[in-house]
Amino acid sequence: MTHNTEATSSRLVINPEEGTIDRIRPNGQVQKNIGSVVGRGHLIVMHKRKSTYAHRLIYEYVNGPIPSGMQIDHINEIKTDNRIANLRLVTQSQNFQNQSGANARNAVGVKGVCFERRTGKFLAYISIAHRRKFLGRFPTVETAKAAYAYAASILHTHNPCASQQVAVPPIVVERVQSFAKNLQEVI
Repeated sequence: MTHNTEATSSRLVINPEEGTIDRIRPNGQVQKNIGSVVGRGHLIVMHKRKSTYAHRLIYEYVNGPIPSGMQIDHINEIKTDNRIANLRLVTQSQNFQNQSGANARNAVGVKGVCFERRTGKFLAYISIAHRRKFLGRFPTVETAKAAYAYAASILHTHNPCASQQVAVPPIVVERVQSFAKNLQEVI
């Protein structure tokens, strides 16, 4: 499977099953697994004289152009794993749901949890439809984390924690069910 980058230049050989891109130079020389890791760990390659994300090239090679407003998500969160089986089309909101780690500014280091100095408790929250929803105050980071994981398993459609079963206080269950009900009414 080859893809001409320019009429007089090199060609790309895209292998979507393996998630690799090779370059064949005009003299016949083959460069295997081309690309450089940049920024947040994504692989980029030169294509039509521009830096292009390898995962986007591979996805478009198999599925055609990426629709406006959509992104390509690495299901297993490994940014250099560009196998087509690991790539899916998502919205920006869904792509954020798939991030397992906390924001770099999060002092607690747990996604969906922060510490409230005034009360000495841990707050759990979740974002739904670009709105932050309060899940509760908890005595330990572990219980706040469990509350977030429970809410994400119900409310986030592209979250890697979606299949985890966790025990949470009944008030969290009630709040999450209320959020889910309100979300269904909006849709």
